[in-house]
Amino acid sequence: MSSQIDRIVQCSEERWEAIQTPVGINPDAKACADAEEALRAEHPELDRYPAVTMARGNGDIIVDLEGFHWLPDLEKNTGLKLKIALFNGQRVVAEREFERP
Repeated sequence: MSSQIDRIVQCSEERWEAIQTPVGINPDAKACADAEEALRAEHPELDRYPAVTMARGNGDIIVDLEGFHWLPDLEKNTGLKLKIALFNGQRVVAEREFERP
């Protein structure tokens, strides 16, 4: 893990949490970019809406220069779920779940 941690987010299985989108050439950044590109291709009318990366699962997620680092809650044993959502400022108007590489 890099020495600079950008953000740690506690996640739960019950709700989606907005997380920082990884940048750079790491596989997680590419997966996010590919999911956003596919979502925008499905909804070209929403091209001006910002994209938000969201996570769900029991554990903590760290986003840094190397991508995502998932620290699961071993007692609750749920996996990490990810999605890209287009947001109009008040609510999600389109979304696409995707898998980590």
